[in-house]
Amino acid sequence: MGFFYLTSGDEKPVEAIVTFIAICLALTLFSKLTVVVDGRYTTAFFGWGLIRRQIRLEDIEGFYKVRNSFLHGYGIRFVKGGLMFNVAGLDAVELKLKKGGVFRIGTDEPEKLMLAIEQARAGMG
Repeated sequence: MGFFYLTSGDEKPVEAIVTFIAICLALTLFSKLTVVVDGRYTTAFFGWGLIRRQIRLEDIEGFYKVRNSFLHGYGIRFVKGGLMFNVAGLDAVELKLKKGGVFRIGTDEPEKLMLAIEQARAGMG
């Protein structure tokens, strides 16, 4: 199997290889979003966990199911009042933070995520 590279001028194969590696790395980093709710934190992270956001349960004022527009896109996005992590679909759970702002987590199972947060918060006190 060979590697074929078409060029239209001054481009070099090294630039194409670096670009290819960068795209593969980005696809790997953002291919999966994992959400963990434990006794103290709600943590969302992409891929292997290099990019993550951890929020203490006590810092969450409220949370609710929301529906994203397809215009919100995927990956890390700014939304009104905060930040969103999303890899697929339009459903999300938005965490309203006591210090202001929101953190929106894209998920195919928003009810399960809300239940996990609710149960973890109930176990805190």
